[in-house]
Amino acid sequence: MQKIPGEPAGGPDPLGRDILPLKDVTSLLALEKRVREEADLQNKMITALSAIGGLDVKDCVWRVMKHCFTNSLAKQLNWRGINGKTAFHGLQLKDVITGTVRNNRLTATATDQESDHTLLILNSCLTVIEKRGDGVVLPTAML
Repeated sequence: MQKIPGEPAGGPDPLGRDILPLKDVTSLLALEKRVREEADLQNKMITALSAIGGLDVKDCVWRVMKHCFTNSLAKQLNWRGINGKTAFHGLQLKDVITGTVRNNRLTATATDQESDHTLLILNSCLTVIEKRGDGVVLPTAML
């Protein structure tokens, strides 16, 4: 199989070009709808996002979150959806990120406890992103 320049090693981009990072709640909800309606899209996303990698659970979550959401969108999310924000805990993307962590060869053996910890890391990511300004890159230690 010949690799097409600009195409992920696993084949065509399952999301189409220019989908990620998600920029606003409208695009987030549109992607959520696609994931719910297209049976294999969640698995394709997990496979595609797994290429981002990470050295441990925290590193993997940070890298995937940074790839999936702009700062402006992340500021509109929180775990429970309080204060008029979109709840992250009920999104399919939460399952995609958890699946991506499990699909990473360095974090594949994560225990259920570590997997649950991943969800807490997701919440921490949203909190940190909310507190930083647009365009501010995470410190290297957090990536």
